[in-house]
Amino acid sequence: MQTFNNESMILEMFRNVKSKEILPLGNFLKCKWIHCALTGAFNRKEWINSSGKNDPPPDFYDNKHKLMMDVMRIDDTTFKNKKGKLVDLTRQKEEKLLKSYLGDNYRNERDDIHCFVVASSGLPTNEDHNFERYYKNFERVFKEHENKLDLYQANHPGFKTIFFICDESCAYTEVSNIDDKNRERNEGSITPNCKPHLFCLDKKFVKIIKESKVDYVIWYAPWKLLRHVKNNKLEIFPLPKCAIFDIKNLTDKKLIEYNHELMISVEM
Repeated sequence: MQTFNNESMILEMFRNVKSKEILPLGNFLKCKWIHCALTGAFNRKEWINSSGKNDPPPDFYDNKHKLMMDVMRIDDTTFKNKKGKLVDLTRQKEEKLLKSYLGDNYRNERDDIHCFVVASSGLPTNEDHNFERYYKNFERVFKEHENKLDLYQANHPGFKTIFFICDESCAYTEVSNIDDKNRERNEGSITPNCKPHLFCLDKKFVKIIKESKVDYVIWYAPWKLLRHVKNNKLEIFPLPKCAIFDIKNLTDKKLIEYNHELMISVEM
């Protein structure tokens, strides 16, 4: 059974993202080259899956293009409990549902099936989808992987490094003031006074990426959805599904300053 616990399934889903839904940041041609190296019909077979428990890291490598890639999952639901242990109630509920319907050994059966589960943590919205947790989880997970760069490079000398971020958070918007954080809101919609959170252009998040020693970052966010009122109609706000960062040539030109204290989830 394939879930997002399988890095190969994440990569397979990414390969279905349309080019127009991908935002290149840095040198356009280099970003395009990275995208082509991962998704091109003749290039896909070059990638070797090394994500098994007993395989040397990182998760994938491509001898032809001298590229290696590590995949990481981040979310806005994981938090530390009073004992300092990381807890994700949403994933716990998902695991419970999968086992109840498919059995305890579901991970090792029917590898041809892709499975998604939408489970509720049971927490209030501000504790479930939480922007502060989102940023902290992003920083923690990214830096945990960055600390292993020397090992990756020792296993594949001379290869360029790609960090692939699978961002499972929901969409956010910045409201005009603290009082607005408590207002009622329609599911997945924003008002004219809100500032949509363009995740891959958030200066504070991108600072973490810019200061790293990786060569390229792919930031894939498949579940973010924003709606807004346009011409008296509720329409989907165009968010990129993914951004590809060429770190060496990345500038602050397109980045946006957000007030993280004024962020709210667009999900009820």
